[in-house]
Amino acid sequence: MTMSKISIDGHEVEFSQSMPSYAQVVSLYEDTSISVSSNEKEKVLAGTLYTDVNEQGLTIPMSLLKNWNEQTGENLTASDVIGKPVSATIVENAAEGSKLAGFQTHIVRVINDEDDAEDSNSFMASNQMETILKEAEFTKAVSYFILELKDPSRTKTVIEELQKNKKYTVLSQQAVLDIVITFIRVIQGLLIVLSSQAIVVAAVMIGIIIYINIMQRSKEIGVMKAVGYQNRDVKGIFIYEALWIVGIALLIAFIIAQGLGSLANIIVHHFYPSISKVFELNLLSVSGTLIFALFLGYISAYFPARKISKMDPVESLRYE
Repeated sequence: MTMSKISIDGHEVEFSQSMPSYAQVVSLYEDTSISVSSNEKEKVLAGTLYTDVNEQGLTIPMSLLKNWNEQTGENLTASDVIGKPVSATIVENAAEGSKLAGFQTHIVRVINDEDDAEDSNSFMASNQMETILKEAEFTKAVSYFILELKDPSRTKTVIEELQKNKKYTVLSQQAVLDIVITFIRVIQGLLIVLSSQAIVVAAVMIGIIIYINIMQRSKEIGVMKAVGYQNRDVKGIFIYEALWIVGIALLIAFIIAQGLGSLANIIVHHFYPSISKVFELNLLSVSGTLIFALFLGYISAYFPARKISKMDPVESLRYE
């Protein structure tokens, strides 16, 4: 929550030009045991320590009070402002423009931020802040941070430790990857259904093509049988041709798949170095696909080849 102006003891100071760090009002932890400036005795200059998550009031750093004294000509100390009413204007910058709202509360503590520039923020209990944001119809921004562990094997331990505070929603990269993998498996299931339909159509088409090819070569078959070819020899020739067609088609498919898969691996690894592979053709899957495809090719060619191999040589020679 960002304050564009603040009024203490009737004197108003604007931050709209510079927006210093203390113009940012940061939410305090719901778990008061977590060490922050507001509950550290050596940091709190005036006021009580932060122990109540339902407290109502604003924690300000000493730098804000000093700036306020300089601009207003006052000389108030940290103890002087405890309990004083405060009114502030807060601003939200969105795509459609800036939105202003206000809130009123009182100062509950002053903290020392001279030794640590990171603590030069104002603070408020999360319950009160959420109420202000809701009343102002502001969007609550949820912060996040990314941890990269030097020892990835400690991921589970670190997650458990962070979750103990009940302040953070912790999600590991592996968990995200598991969600992606689950989604991919759902897509794979749909692809298997569609592929099954394509396989049936392919098997029928191979059978039709082989049958048309055989019928167009009826005279050739008649000549082969006339010179002594047996039915099994004729049938074997066409089955052999069908298996070659299937084998060449598979080879082309594997080459294209491996090329696209390797390109996908390179792109993903470039953007996500921790992920080495998203595609892999292993020997088991290739062997299974090859055997299944050759079996379908054999079945598709067997029946038309078997039918034509039983034709009478004379009828085959007369076929137009």
